[in-house]
This record gives sequence, C-alpha cells and structure tokens, in this order.
Amino acid sequence: MTVFTTKEMLDGTRVPRGCIVTVNGYTKNGELEQAVLAEHQARPFDYLVSYAEDDQLRVAALREHLGLKGQSYASATAYRDKAAMNGYWHDKGVPCPRLEPITEVTDLMSFVARHGYPVVVKPRFGVRSMSIHVLRNDADRDAFLTDEWQRRTDTMSPWVAQVYVEGRIVQVDGLMRHGALEYVWPTETSDHLEVYGGAAFLMTTMAVDDPLRIPIQDLVTDAIAALPSPDHAVFHAELWHCPDGTLLMGEIAARTGGLRTMDMVEAAFGVNPVHRMFTALMDPEAVEATPLPSVPRRMAGVISVPPRPGVVVDAPAECPLERFPGVLDVQLVAKAGSETAVIASPYHSAALALAARETAPDLISTLRDFEGWFRSVVRYDSDGD
Repeated sequence: MTVFTTKEMLDGTRVPRGCIVTVNGYTKNGELEQAVLAEHQARPFDYLVSYAEDDQLRVAALREHLGLKGQSYASATAYRDKAAMNGYWHDKGVPCPRLEPITEVTDLMSFVARHGYPVVVKPRFGVRSMSIHVLRNDADRDAFLTDEWQRRTDTMSPWVAQVYVEGRIVQVDGLMRHGALEYVWPTETSDHLEVYGGAAFLMTTMAVDDPLRIPIQDLVTDAIAALPSPDHAVFHAELWHCPDGTLLMGEIAARTGGLRTMDMVEAAFGVNPVHRMFTALMDPEAVEATPLPSVPRRMAGVISVPPRPGVVVDAPAECPLERFPGVLDVQLVAKAGSETAVIASPYHSAALALAARETAPDLISTLRDFEGWFRSVVRYDSDGD
C-alpha cells in the first residue's frame, strides 16, 4: 500500500508493508497526480482508493487514465455534483426536492419567481453543510447577491438553488461491495442549522424497531440504484423526514460521514466500514468469512458542543469520565485564548463526546449530561455581558 498525503496530516501514521508519499501541493496544484503517476510507473497499482470528498473527481480521472478498476469519472460526478445527482433522481422518480444550478443572477430570481420563498442556496460541490443560505425574502436574496455571489467568466456556477424543505434531517451511512449494499443504517440527528445559533449537534444510531428504519433504507437503496454507482465504496447520505411523513432524498456522497461517524458506527456494530472496504479489496476471503452484523449491538452516538463567539477565558483540560457512563472518547477542543468569530459549520466543535449505551434514552441522557458539564465549566470573555 502507498499512501499519498500531506505533511500536516501525518501524526505518527505507519503503513505496514507500504510507504507514505507526502505531497506539498496536494490541495493546491497537480503535484498529487504527478506523484501518483510516478509511483505507478515504478510499481503499478491495482486500485486507487480515496474517501475524502474533495478528492473524488481527481482520483476517478486518474483511474480512467491508468485503466484501473473503481469509481468512474461519471459516477464520481453523480456523487459529487448536487445538480447532476438531483437530475438522476428526478429522471428515475426518486423523491427529492426541486434543485437547479444558478449560473446567472437572473437564474436565482427566476427560481424564486417559480417556487416562492423560502429558497435554499448552497454550494454545488459543498461538504459538511457549509455555506448554506436560507433566503426567506427579497432582502435575504439581495444580501446573498451582495455578500456571497461572485461574478464569473465561466459557465460553471458554484451554487445551486433548492426548494426549502420543512422536516428533520436523517443521515444514512453504508457500504457497497461488489455492487450490492452490504450495510445501510440510519442515524438520527438534531437540526444542522440550529448549531449556527449555538445548539449542540447530536447524532445517534436509529433504533432497530423504529418504524422509519426500513422505509429509509429502501429509499436510499433506490437512490443509489438511480446513480451510476461504484462496485466498492463507503457512502454517506442525508434525507428529510417531513411533517406529513414523506421521505425526501437530500444528497449522497461516496465517502464517510463527518464528526466521528465511522467511530460511532464501529461502536454500534463492532465493524468499521472503512476498514472493511479496504479489506474487501485486499483480502476478500477474510471479508466473506466475517459477515457484518445485521443490526447494531448497542446504541451509539456523538454530541458536538459548538464554541460561542468570543475568546475562551478558561476551558477544562480533562473530563471526569467517571461521571458519564458509556462515554468512549472525549475531545476538548476549546483552549484558553482561542477565539471564534462565527460558527463555521454544524461540525464546528469546542468539545465532543462519543458514547455507547444499551438504549437510546440512556445514550442521549449521557451525551446531554456531558454537554451540560462542558457548558458549565468553559468561560468566554462575553460571559456576564
């Protein structure tokens, strides 16, 4: 195995029977492609694997250039470009809200005229729910066009407009192997957008007996079948459960979920889908001999407490784990002197806890107790104003 990465990402990682190639211009230029081609010429690769969303298209192009198996460029585009994805789903009758690319300012105005407010504008190739704008009136529209819109000389706008959907978001993670879905399981989440107002973001494994579980699994299965999909991949999807009971697909990506999602899945099922994906490529007999559990062994979850705007005056260096049964790991990100101007995304953490309990109520109670403790001990310069 050869791993291509950056110096900043190395943290003592070792690759048994393999090597690490650091690429200075990984995120800025074409040095990654040059490095992959050089290593392939010296020792030909069987597979190129990447599950970082920003790498999907460039790695797919390298596969096709080298004639390697794996996700094609057309498939990577379908999983990366929200406009293309939505087009596939509409053509195949998969329930989803209307979404269109907006290349010119007049496209946004036309979309609003046809569908009315509110309208969601988000990056066409966005990740981690970042830079999402909910336009509720002409004033919001004008502010977006003044503050966010940039005049372009090409025809590929970075934005899409989508009909606003009332409903709660459900995440679904899974694993494709030999073109079949080996693992598909929903995750309950709190409202992504409420994090921008200071609320903690909570994710928990959906219970086996939840009446929505099978309909959600069926919808995601249909959504994947409607796309040109790879044979082997992890995936992460988001959908809405609307007040009238309707399920609508939001988006899907051929990568893992963020915010310790894979750790949460492993805590619930005892298997890490990323590890299993690699094993399926390198040692398929081992995978066949160890089938995945069909249901979670226990409930697992993550809570992320966002920072507050301002400077941290005091923050805990340790967490009293004995107070929180079932907590497996804690990350205390906030440090004295660190400053936050705005919440960058729903995954922006000042503190995070990963836990597993036998029942969902016990799990949520533990995670909320952790949130309460952290909020009580961290102090900002704005406290008391």
